[in-house]
Amino acid sequence: MATCLVSLGSNLGEREETLRRAAASFDDHPAIRLDALSEFHESQPVGGPTGQQPYVNAAVLLETELPAQELLDVLEETESLFGRTRGERWAPRTLDLDLLLYGDEVIETPRLVVPHPRMSFRRFVLQPAAEVAAEMRHPQIGWSIGRLLDHLTAAANYVAVTGPAGSGKTALAHRLQKHFGGRWIADAVPSLSEIDDGGQKSSREIEFLRRRTMLLGRKAENAPTEPIANASSLLVSDFWLGQSLVYAEDEIDAREKTALQKYWRVVHDETVQPKLIIALDLSGAAILKRTSEASKTVNYVARAGKLDRQRVAWDRHVRWGGHGPFLWLDAADMQRTWSEAQAAVEAMQ
Repeated sequence: MATCLVSLGSNLGEREETLRRAAASFDDHPAIRLDALSEFHESQPVGGPTGQQPYVNAAVLLETELPAQELLDVLEETESLFGRTRGERWAPRTLDLDLLLYGDEVIETPRLVVPHPRMSFRRFVLQPAAEVAAEMRHPQIGWSIGRLLDHLTAAANYVAVTGPAGSGKTALAHRLQKHFGGRWIADAVPSLSEIDDGGQKSSREIEFLRRRTMLLGRKAENAPTEPIANASSLLVSDFWLGQSLVYAEDEIDAREKTALQKYWRVVHDETVQPKLIIALDLSGAAILKRTSEASKTVNYVARAGKLDRQRVAWDRHVRWGGHGPFLWLDAADMQRTWSEAQAAVEAMQ
């Protein structure tokens, strides 16, 4: 038997009655047992067309003998039975069922991604989920549902946008800051002429970390009246402290890497961590094309290959590094990237 966490939502019709009946229907299935149903919580719509009615959200804890794909079939059949029609993304719906967790499995297929890629920062998902499965863990982040919810409540309102150079992270970070009326944390990366690295690339990254720590330190003043640790208005940066570890994967030998990791652990504990990491993913070839390097780079294949190796490191450190809520976005379509990022910031409030 697999223990599964499913979110329920409705903003059309008799919302609470629909959720009660949908939850009860799981117990009628011979291969599913309903263990718990949360309280109902009302939330404002996130993303999608304007003018929608508020949602009612809940969560259920299930035990099932069904494989994940077959459980998804049941969820989609249940949505259809309650009048769900699929059209515009994030449009109003009579019933929305999302498989958040299937035990501790990580599943990535064209049809199903588990853990749900947006569950770790959505307050309207985590609040009811914590009532029925507070100790259940996100298998990539390693945090419990309860800890994820506590993080949204207690963390500074800080979003770190990260990704390889050329992915569009600075443009996205600026757009978030402008849209939400927050404040910008500008990167303090020095020019190479400012660094006496003695030929050691680790010294360069340590200097990057030192300067970023001055911006993100718990006692650092990001504005005259509000330390970053107490920030309520949105703060946005186009860098993330952990990206030094990403670059170290391919740039630094083992001995230097150990020194960098040791320093990173020290400064990590001294800095304010983001409420949400937004990471932009783009292939090496796409980055070179976007930055017009394809026609300038002599060894184009080698450069693209290096960027793709870094891409693997980004994935490992952001999605599997245990650093907290993240949104992993394909940056090929910047308009979709923007809509996802905007909705994510709204959902965590």
